[in-house]
Amino acid sequence: MNLAARRRVNPSGHAAARPVVAPGAPCVLKIGGDLLEDSRKRRALVGGVVRTRAHLPLVVIHGGGAQVSRVAEKLGLKPTFRQGLRVTDEPMAEVAEMVLSGQVNKALVATLVQEGVPAIGLSGKDLGLVEAVAVPGLGRVGVPLRVRAERLWELLALGYTPVLASIAADARGQTLNINADHLAAAVAGAIGARHLLLLSSSGGVRRDPDNRRSSLVRMLSTLEVEARIALGALTRGMIPKVRAAKRALEQGVERVGILAPGSAAELSGALRHGKGKGTWIVRGPETLPRKSKTLRLSSPTRRKRGGPGTAPAKEGV
Repeated sequence: MNLAARRRVNPSGHAAARPVVAPGAPCVLKIGGDLLEDSRKRRALVGGVVRTRAHLPLVVIHGGGAQVSRVAEKLGLKPTFRQGLRVTDEPMAEVAEMVLSGQVNKALVATLVQEGVPAIGLSGKDLGLVEAVAVPGLGRVGVPLRVRAERLWELLALGYTPVLASIAADARGQTLNINADHLAAAVAGAIGARHLLLLSSSGGVRRDPDNRRSSLVRMLSTLEVEARIALGALTRGMIPKVRAAKRALEQGVERVGILAPGSAAELSGALRHGKGKGTWIVRGPETLPRKSKTLRLSSPTRRKRGGPGTAPAKEGV
């Protein structure tokens, strides 16, 4: 679809102003809710979106796990997680929709609009953008089944920047809470995005998952993802990210990065060029150094404390 801005005539007969969007393959940016709570990081995020829109159409997906947990706890609901995914009963689903589609989404959209970005706040429910299916054993948690890519393309063609909250509905209209990383991967694959960025306060995959000061794994192949999960070499919150990255690559996305937001210029550069400091997930053979094909943890038993019902992960929703 040609993304050149098209002329629209309003009822008075005058040409109405339309946002201008640059032609080219779109990119998808996923923002964790924790990043939106930091004013400095939020400014960099908004600046990165402004810079990127001058070159490429962009879809923004956001989470808000920390915000959902806070409101849930005030209401007497205790969050629990399994492999980084929130277990969601009906009351928790209502809280998630209220916070993500309401508070978090509208605050982000308002900030973008103030900076001149024609952002439009939506969830997967709006326009029937995303149909999801429930994940067995997690209650009202779903995974994307179908994305109406043509409707996102229509918004992009009109010059708008869709900002999607990670809420969708199943075929019966039942509300489902979607992990924002999974939603971002599904959207990126559906619209033919060139690059997908999953922003993380951790900055990427760490060689020692229990030490945030340990060095980053700069490149990780899709073949290594499940091996690292099986060996406990990924934190619970990082598991949905690397699996989402793998899925996006399988759907044709060119490059997927798990990065810290950095400056506005760094973020825009990563979106446009698929390069930047963090962990890039790539297709193909394993990327471990030839001298050592074995994944090592700092302590063989350290990761045993994880499992169903453990403390909330900070990554993802």
